Amino acid sequence: MCRTTFMPSGIRLQQLIQNQYKEILAREKNNDKFIHLYDIGAYWVAFERSACRLSGLFSKSELTLFRVPDCVEYVVMVSVPADEAEALAMAGDMTVYGVRSEVAVTREVDGVRTIEYLDLTSTDIFNSPAFYLQQNDVVYVKPNKYKAQTGEISQNRNFYLSLVGTAISVATLIVTLTK
Repeated sequence: MCRTTFMPSGIRLQQLIQNQYKEILAREKNNDKFIHLYDIGAYWVAFERSACRLSGLFSKSELTLFRVPDCVEYVVMVSVPADEAEALAMAGDMTVYGVRSEVAVTREVDGVRTIEYLDLTSTDIFNSPAFYLQQNDVVYVKPNKYKAQTGEISQNRNFYLSLVGTAISVATLIVTLTK
């Protein structure tokens, strides 16, 4: 993906921290669900609780600790190359045709394959070991009844249409040859 950056990422990061660190830290203080990302050009960055979640999604993320004025503790920041974060974002969300309460995550560890079922509508999902995906995990989303039925209808309809088309072609060929 082509990105146009007018200012180097380091300068954009420095300005972000200088101008918005109070708002960022306030947003992260009680953040139990979200990953707040900030675009600094070649990287996306997250702070504090968002940083912990982001590092779980990207194994090659870079962790940085730094200090800001008026804060006695270090601030945690994680950065991810923009192309990796954007690839994940382009994958999109689950469609309305997926059953959100029955998502299966298959994981193999030391030759042992396990399947963990997740309910994306429950807050208990954050306690599941399968919440943070790992490399080579397979995620299966069961289609809802409507989508499953339309898939069957579509396949049957295509079969019958091709059968009718073939019959018409054979009939036309026979009529043409008998003249």
